[in-house]
Amino acid sequence: MAIAASAVKGWIAEVCPDVPLSRIATQAGMSRITLHQQLVRGNVPEKTVVAVARSLGLSPLEALAGFEPYTDLRPSRPDSREVLAFVDWPELLKAIASVYRGEPIAESDLGDLVFPDSSRVWVDAIDSGNLRKAVEEEAGLASSNVAGALRTTLKVSLAVSFARNAGTPLASAFVVSDLLTPTEAGWDADERVQALLGRSPSDLLRLVGVRAGAAEKHVRRIRQFEVDLG
Repeated sequence: MAIAASAVKGWIAEVCPDVPLSRIATQAGMSRITLHQQLVRGNVPEKTVVAVARSLGLSPLEALAGFEPYTDLRPSRPDSREVLAFVDWPELLKAIASVYRGEPIAESDLGDLVFPDSSRVWVDAIDSGNLRKAVEEEAGLASSNVAGALRTTLKVSLAVSFARNAGTPLASAFVVSDLLTPTEAGWDADERVQALLGRSPSDLLRLVGVRAGAAEKHVRRIRQFEVDLG
């Protein structure tokens, strides 16, 4: 779901007129050749638009929203279903203990938003029952391909498809695909802490039970894969 190169060329000409392509590429942390090739191939990856926008001090989200197919992209706080999917289960366990004891929690205590099993955890959180099937049909992918994609950081196109089919904020799809930061997506600075403090200890214990069980399956799959490799 890349962006049309012609649209990106027009955007670059508008936001930084008369600036050489080589300087734009350097400021964005990429080579001139890479940027040139993307602009002549017909499509430009979303991460290039994000990198250029950041280098110019512009909002990456607003930049993306100026292009098809992301004109519906808006700064958004995460859905209540998904926000704690951005906390890995070990940090979630520690945080629940803090909630139970009435101890303070900081965002820095909750670890990275993207972790080894984060794609699957996020999809599980927003899946009402038929989400995977809907995305498989929309993307024309076999269930095994989607399952494989969920074992790594999701590509933007799949993350967007999951978010749209689940009815969750599109901005969160760019967070789970590690393209936008929470702040760039429109989250509050302490979004995950608010979610933790807004739920009862019993709700949190049920959640961590589900997450720990899923994490155990994830570990077993990795170990089996290692055994199969010899």
